[in-house]
Amino acid sequence: MLLLSLADITATRLASGFVDDASAYRKFILDILGKYTAEGSNYLHPPGLLDGNDVCRLLGIKPSPRVRRVLDALAEAQVEGLVKTVNQAEEFVKQWRD
Repeated sequence: MLLLSLADITATRLASGFVDDASAYRKFILDILGKYTAEGSNYLHPPGLLDGNDVCRLLGIKPSPRVRRVLDALAEAQVEGLVKTVNQAEEFVKQWRD
């Protein structure tokens, strides 16, 4: 999508004579792509804030498939930006008690 956007802006701005606008937008898009290339895996697979032992302790349960479901939901919440800290992760897991 970023590359398509760059192609569109470049074509329309250059055709209209706005070379500086096209150059600025190109830099903006290339900066975003560079950041994604360098850090993209952190967004798709964020570092775990808690592990299975933490989940078991917080929920007072033994290892089970439920622990994996909780960890998967926690990872999804991290990707969505809903959980960013260990404290937030612990509160998120505690919601799974019932």
